[in-house]
Amino acid sequence: MKTNDGSSTLFNKELEESYHSVHGAVGESKHVYIKNGFERFKNLQDEIHILEIGFGTGLNALLTIDNCLLSSKIFYTALEPFPLNEEILKNYYNTFEVKPNSLAFLSKMISANTNIFTSINSQFNFCLKTSKIQDFKYENIEIIYKNSHTEFNGFDLIYYDAFAPNKQSEMWTEKAISNATNLLKETGIIVTYCAQGVYKRILKNLNLIVENPKGLPPKREITVGIKQNK
Repeated sequence: MKTNDGSSTLFNKELEESYHSVHGAVGESKHVYIKNGFERFKNLQDEIHILEIGFGTGLNALLTIDNCLLSSKIFYTALEPFPLNEEILKNYYNTFEVKPNSLAFLSKMISANTNIFTSINSQFNFCLKTSKIQDFKYENIEIIYKNSHTEFNGFDLIYYDAFAPNKQSEMWTEKAISNATNLLKETGIIVTYCAQGVYKRILKNLNLIVENPKGLPPKREITVGIKQNK
């Protein structure tokens, strides 16, 4: 299904929901997760540790690779309990008018080891777990880092890209969001397209600072949560 910026989205028949905004799949991903998430870190540190909740089509990961600086090393963990197969994803990206530069890495990402980071290129290290955030714990990620001989001190950034609350309510409970934010470093951030009041109140209850940058039109705003120093 074409979106307004020439990129495409897929439709989940079970949930009756598209994977991206119909106003622009690439536009939404760049605005929410790259501009208001990744770009906050990429000029400030040599290593950036990212967790994506809801890998879906892999678009956020591919655009993150496209926006890496030569000096930055990325450790990217993606959670997706229902991964799409390679044939579906290749057919999906073939419909794009302008494809992500990093699309050649998609096959390597899909086949990545689930218990250790796979080097996708010289900067980007990737692990895909078929797990739900509700069941994911700190020790689950520590095992991946230990197997990769890399120290884990929490995530700098979380892309929270689950389906909408009215379609996948279990992903927007305090338990699910608390499980996610517990994995953040102090001053780490969680970013999502969702701007519902209930979600923002949960973040505040979890002692996160809430910011509401402008959304991609016609969406008025998005949400960024910042973990505070104790």
